[in-house]
Amino acid sequence: MKQPAFPPGRGVLSIVLQATAFGLAYFASAKLSRDITGAQDYILNCWLPSGLFLGALLLTERRHWLWLVLAGGLGDLAYNYFSPFSWTLKFLLLAHLGNSASALMGAWLVRRWVAERPTLGSVREFFGLLVFGGLLSIPLSATIGTLLVKGQTPQVDWLLAWCFWYCSDLLGVLLVTPVLLAWRDAIWRPAQWHLTARQAEAAGLWLGAIVTLGLSYYYQWPKLIFPLFVVIPYIIWASFRFGLRSVSVILLSSVLLAEWFIDRGYGVIGRSNLSVAATNVEIVVGFGSFSLLGLILAIMLGEQRRTASALLESEARLRAIIDHEPECVKLVAPDGQLLEMNPAGLRMIGADTLAEVQNRSVYPLIAEEHRAAFRALHHQVLQGESGELEFDVIGLKGTRRSLETHATPLRDAAGAVTAVLGLTRDITARRQADAALRKSEAGLAMAQRIIRLGSWEFLPATGQWTWSDELFRLFQLDPAQGVPTRAHILAMLHPD
Repeated sequence: MKQPAFPPGRGVLSIVLQATAFGLAYFASAKLSRDITGAQDYILNCWLPSGLFLGALLLTERRHWLWLVLAGGLGDLAYNYFSPFSWTLKFLLLAHLGNSASALMGAWLVRRWVAERPTLGSVREFFGLLVFGGLLSIPLSATIGTLLVKGQTPQVDWLLAWCFWYCSDLLGVLLVTPVLLAWRDAIWRPAQWHLTARQAEAAGLWLGAIVTLGLSYYYQWPKLIFPLFVVIPYIIWASFRFGLRSVSVILLSSVLLAEWFIDRGYGVIGRSNLSVAATNVEIVVGFGSFSLLGLILAIMLGEQRRTASALLESEARLRAIIDHEPECVKLVAPDGQLLEMNPAGLRMIGADTLAEVQNRSVYPLIAEEHRAAFRALHHQVLQGESGELEFDVIGLKGTRRSLETHATPLRDAAGAVTAVLGLTRDITARRQADAALRKSEAGLAMAQRIIRLGSWEFLPATGQWTWSDELFRLFQLDPAQGVPTRAHILAMLHPD
């Protein structure tokens, strides 16, 4: 069973320690947001605590959500204290209540309509998180926060401030929440102090992306587009090799580093003469699109990998079952070529390996007198009707066996018949037993008939048997030839 990132623990102390850790993380992420994205104009275009808050709520039991709200309030209070601009306690409390209400509503909607424990294992879950955890819930905090800003700074454009607040929270959700959800199973996993080759590759991939991005901004290249685009090859590599975990970390690190450079005048946007509003809009749109594409690519590839792995696992289980099936299981192509056959079937036709008969016609194995019936059954199944048939085969080693098969059509996704699936059992012993039983029953019937005739008499004077005319007619013998010998009679009763 998967553990939540913030498990309930035992006792109040454990809950308090977890809430304290969240409060410290909340303060650190808020300060990081200001230091990286708002050092110059104090307009934050990425508010990391919004994604941290939503992710923590999704990983925590509902009965402990209040602890996170209180811890987040302390984090907000600490951030306000160390910030160059400070709000009054009343404004700070109202802002935190707005942020908490937005995060709580987003977490409740995601758990209600998307998944109780979202893992972003599908594109549906990702867009559900984005819609319910961001697009529909963030307007609440954006509206409350904008009203507070307007109250302190009346000259601020209300619509522009609301858009900035909304977009910065949404970008925070897009960047931070996937990291928490993707790494949820690894948070409480015991630490590994040895570096594996795969871990070294992942670390090198992340470091390469950061170094490449830093050099791109520092040397002002490329000059006409986002230098952030130089990270795309690393995103593709990480998507194919490592999945959402690696991609989410690279995206978060790359966007924060790019915003730090832009805020200090590097890159196309950093050197532009656009207004502060236009610059921030371009940043949010560019970084949001970049993050969306990277996350969707990683999630889609991860979903395909899991599907392929599940199919391989299912195929392996099915193959194990078929290989241990005592009856013959075979697939025959529409043209009569053998596609697959399990070991039991190979033993029936005297083959040691599948390669001896695979992709070869099955008709030469069928006894000549039964080929027409087998061909008719095969054509019937190709028309979509199941059927049964008893027939004989002559194996590769010359052994003749009697078989009974049940054939059914195998269809593709469009409903077209692509092969014939046959389940065949060896009935040679049954046929021999039936033949022996029939012979025995025939002999017994003959003996009973002879007894009923009562015309078989031994003459002691001559030492010979006498037969009636009925017995001669029964055995189709000529009375002139005399009574047959005992051996002759036994041969007539049991011809084999």
